[in-house]
Amino acid sequence: RYSVFRPNTNVRDAIESIFPEIEEGTKASLNPVNLVALTTLATPKLVIERDHLATQIETYQYLIKRLHPEPPYFISSLSPKEIMDRVEELGLLQTEETDFGAVVHHDEFTAVLMTWYKNNVVHTLALPSLIACLLINRRRGISADQIPRMVERVYPYLCEELSCDPADIDQALAVMLDRGLICQDADGVLRPPSPSEADHRQLALLAKLVSQNLERMYIVIQQLAIEPSSREALRRAAQQLAKRISRVYGINAPEFFDLRLFDAFIDGMIRRGIVSADEEGLLTYDNSLKDVLRAAEFVIEPQIRYGVLASANGSSAEAAPSA
Repeated sequence: RYSVFRPNTNVRDAIESIFPEIEEGTKASLNPVNLVALTTLATPKLVIERDHLATQIETYQYLIKRLHPEPPYFISSLSPKEIMDRVEELGLLQTEETDFGAVVHHDEFTAVLMTWYKNNVVHTLALPSLIACLLINRRRGISADQIPRMVERVYPYLCEELSCDPADIDQALAVMLDRGLICQDADGVLRPPSPSEADHRQLALLAKLVSQNLERMYIVIQQLAIEPSSREALRRAAQQLAKRISRVYGINAPEFFDLRLFDAFIDGMIRRGIVSADEEGLLTYDNSLKDVLRAAEFVIEPQIRYGVLASANGSSAEAAPSA
């Protein structure tokens, strides 16, 4: 599992000492810290209403139990309230009473610490998160038979980065429909819930789990589409652009510009024949990459997409309009 940050031994021991011992061979252990981190780190300013955090934790427990019903997965059976209380007892979550109710948040150091606990389990929800990314901004929806084709273009790269299980797309869609995270018309078109519904916010937070992975991939693809370059030049240019985007748009995740992840993605495209080197060592790409760029218009957040385009073309990302 990727991470450029790892909590020190004292912190890990304190957390692990209060949760049940996990059997050897367990693929993922989702303890209360993991479940909180999956939600709080997806919020814009690391702040969320306490009630909304509880609802999102409950949704993640539901999805994981339905998508991974058998060992080697372990997920905390505590209630969302008990989960939040346990994480608060560890000093990893703070509650603030406001005029509009209780909100919870992390301080800056704790947020970095929590990335380790999020990154270790995000693979358990990578597939529904990718589906959420495809649907959240499409008011007109997508035909159900288009989803597998769109998922299969991207999911293999997420799997390599996150060590995901093979995709059972039909099962994931069925579980998300049962939970009310997505809707299906009589003609088979899948849509997100109305923005006024609570389920829409849950879908948006779910989409955030892999959105930065997709944004990092988009940086590489867009850079390659604008200007053919050698593999070395591409990886360095992509990393520098990711650092700039991270700084300008406040992406608080060190792995966003981790050079190893750019290497893995570029190597994956070369291995699959989507990208190849010409006689001069410059990388070229096939038409499927153009389809990915067109699809990105609905998946990558507008301000990030504009920032990447502006920076890749030598413009100022700081001048990009906010969403």
